[in-house]
Amino acid sequence: MRVVVALAAILLAALLAATRSSAWADEEPELVVLPETVDVGLDFSGADITISGTAPEGADVVLVVDGPIDSVKIRKKGKVMGLFWMTVEQAEVEEMPAFHMVLSSESVEHLLSREQQVRLGVDPESSNILDQAQAVEPGDESALSEEKQAEFVTALRDMYIREGQYTPWRCYHEAEAADCDAAAPAGSIIQPDDSGRWETSIGLPSDAPLGGYSVEAHYVRDGQVVVSDSATFNVEKVGMVDALGAMAEDKAPLYAAMSLAIAITIGLTIGFVFPRRGSH
Repeated sequence: MRVVVALAAILLAALLAATRSSAWADEEPELVVLPETVDVGLDFSGADITISGTAPEGADVVLVVDGPIDSVKIRKKGKVMGLFWMTVEQAEVEEMPAFHMVLSSESVEHLLSREQQVRLGVDPESSNILDQAQAVEPGDESALSEEKQAEFVTALRDMYIREGQYTPWRCYHEAEAADCDAAAPAGSIIQPDDSGRWETSIGLPSDAPLGGYSVEAHYVRDGQVVVSDSATFNVEKVGMVDALGAMAEDKAPLYAAMSLAIAITIGLTIGFVFPRRGSH
C-alpha cells in the first residue's frame, strides 16, 4: 500500500511539474519581426519593419536593432597652404554596424545602470560598437594610432546619427522627443498594453545597408534584465538590382563598358531631342 501511495505521489508531483513548466513556457516572450526579408529592387524607396512581442508582467522593454557589419572609407577635409579645401587624411573603418537603433518603453537611463547599458549595447555613446571597430590605412590596412582610430570611428558614428542610421543621442534621454520619430514611424517609445503586448516599427531608408540584421528585446524589471529574446531579418537585392550588382563584382570590365555605352546613348538622345540652337 505504501508503495502505491509513493508512486501516486511521484506521479502527481511529475504532473504538477509538467503543468508548471508548460505554464512558464507559455509566458516566454516571443519576438516577431515582419517582414523577415526586405527585397530591394529598382523601385525600392525604403521599408518599415514591424517588431512585436509580449513583456512579462511589470517589465519594461529595451529594443536594439543592429545592421550588418560594414567597411567604410572616411575622408577628413582641411585647408592646404591656407587656400585649398581638400582631403588631408583618410582611413577605412572596419567591423562597425551600418545600422544601430535603440527603442525603449522608458528612457534607458531610468531603466538600466551605465554598466548594463554598455553590456547590452544600448548606451548613447555606442561604447561597445566603438570598442570593436577599428580604423586602418586604406591601402595597406595597417592600424592607425589609438588617437586617430578614435577620431575616425567616432566621426563615422556621428555621420550615421546625422543620416538616421543610428539613434539620435537625445532619444536615449527623451524617448518622446519629436525628432526621434524619424527611425520609428509608430513613435520611438514602446508602449505595452495591459497584457504586456507591444508593437513598434523601424524605418529603413532607401539606401538601407544590405545583409542580415539582428533584433534583441530585453525585458527589465527593477533595474535588472529578467529575460531577453532575439530575432533576425534580411535586406537583399532582387531582380535587376541584384543582376547589376553581381555583374559589377564578377564582370567589372563588362559592367564598365555597359555603363559607358548607356551614358553615351543618353547623351546622344538628349542631344537629338534637345538640339543646341545656333547663335544669331
